[in-house]
Amino acid sequence: MRHRGSKKTTVATMNGIVAIERRVYGSKARGWVYPCDLWLGIALSRISVGIRQWCCLEALDSSMATVARSMESLSGIRLSEERIRIIVESEGTRVASSRNTGQVGASFTADACADGVMVSGSDGVLVPVVPETQKAKRRQTEAKKRAQEGRHSSRSPGRPRRGADGAYKEAKIVAFYDQAKTGMHVAATMGNHEVLGRIMRREARKVKLADASFSYAVADGARWI
Repeated sequence: MRHRGSKKTTVATMNGIVAIERRVYGSKARGWVYPCDLWLGIALSRISVGIRQWCCLEALDSSMATVARSMESLSGIRLSEERIRIIVESEGTRVASSRNTGQVGASFTADACADGVMVSGSDGVLVPVVPETQKAKRRQTEAKKRAQEGRHSSRSPGRPRRGADGAYKEAKIVAFYDQAKTGMHVAATMGNHEVLGRIMRREARKVKLADASFSYAVADGARWI
């Protein structure tokens, strides 16, 4: 790789839009490389890690519209609802991929259980999802805006084209924790009980459930559990 000069770009950060100039390296085999972008966490997006984290945390309890209003009123940063949705979905996809490939470890392990006892549990909870009727309305609105602005679709590959068949879906959750609840490791899926079973076994290995001196499960009588 050879140094090919420097290039400017702008990044949306918690302190507003920041212009940076970074070194560029390149070769015929690898193309252009910006080491600074990797260090700053902006190799895949011109949105800083701080904003991406804010979007994800806020979206846990709020609608994308609320997140957009909150962000603009508290920091002056203006992002559209659709942009925030894309950020949250992209981060979720990256986390899921890292978790599935073993790059994300356990929040705690059996070694951290003071009394050597680890508890596990599973349950289902209804979460709001985007039904097809709402998704179709969004597609029409977005298509109109793209036509007015003369731009192409920003839809990422693999993103579901159709919405859900209802307003709510059951998310299945598995948790591992010590009796004092000082440590907890949680995983969830929108898949069926077989998918959760595979996740449960995989996460149990991560938290070293087999190393606990004693373990028990807390669960209700739902058939899938």
